[in-house]
Amino acid sequence: MKRAQPRRPPQPTLRLDSRDPQELLGLIPYLLGFRPEESFVLLLFRGSELLLSARVDLPPAAGAGQLADYGHALAVAHEATGAVAVAFGADFAAATALLDRWRARWARAERARPSCVLHDVLYADGEHWWSRTTAFGRSRTAGVPYDPRASGAAAAAVMAGLPALSSRSELEASVAGPAEPDRPALAALAARAVRDLDQLDVQARQITMVEAVHAGLAAEPSDEACARLAVLAAAIDARDAAWSMITLDRADDHVALWRRVVRRTIDRYALGPLALTGAAAWVGGHGALLNCCVERGLRLDPSYSMITLLAELASSGIPPTLWHELGPRIREEVWSETG
Repeated sequence: MKRAQPRRPPQPTLRLDSRDPQELLGLIPYLLGFRPEESFVLLLFRGSELLLSARVDLPPAAGAGQLADYGHALAVAHEATGAVAVAFGADFAAATALLDRWRARWARAERARPSCVLHDVLYADGEHWWSRTTAFGRSRTAGVPYDPRASGAAAAAVMAGLPALSSRSELEASVAGPAEPDRPALAALAARAVRDLDQLDVQARQITMVEAVHAGLAAEPSDEACARLAVLAAAIDARDAAWSMITLDRADDHVALWRRVVRRTIDRYALGPLALTGAAAWVGGHGALLNCCVERGLRLDPSYSMITLLAELASSGIPPTLWHELGPRIREEVWSETG
């Protein structure tokens, strides 16, 4: 089972006046950033405010207890007052068996520590949905037709500029690095960047990074500029200077910049750009993208500290509003060391 993917909705706060399944099923792809398949999704609310969404690959029914305990712990930690669970999958029997066990375990957790009302437990196969909280929803033939693209919530998400890729694999591919035929030329650009930047001291590296980030935010960077950014990000001091530049209002711009760098960077220099893409994704509320960065980063180097930090942020569902506190602290630490 892949890592859970808690995701805070992008600012401003998303409120739902209705928990109609049609609306929720239309909104979920935009909350996750892709259209879920074989997935379990938990939505947590405080009143009408959607606090966060969390997704895992759909586990077998035997994993329901662990999944429910994790979800309930998230609900308690975030002081959620309501929850909706959805299983997306092709196998009605397997998915509904998981949901029924999950619901029973959630009820047990609620009896031990009441905190969060379970509003609905849904199964969806992409064309129909069933509610497991009603007797009607237990019949295989009783599915309610739905079109996730036809909901008002989906239309609002599109108007807000939220993306929904066709699958998680498409999202993974966006941070998978360059195509094999491009790698020799990109490796040569990286080697040239190393020669050009190798003699810079800490302060010069940080200033060069800041200038390069500003340029990359203003216009899509060339392959040569991507190589320089990646080589700079290999130095912790320069990487942290770029990290300190991320803000809540421009997080998506930093995502676009560093994802472009990741796509044009060979594995040897990919960790810094991956970490910065993941950090910007966390601040921007793009939990699925954050997890894709974490997963590739851990494959490249499981001891890389910024990737392990991002993994903790992802698994704990820590909200990006914490960046209001962390961002200024990181900026102060980065620049106080160099004056």
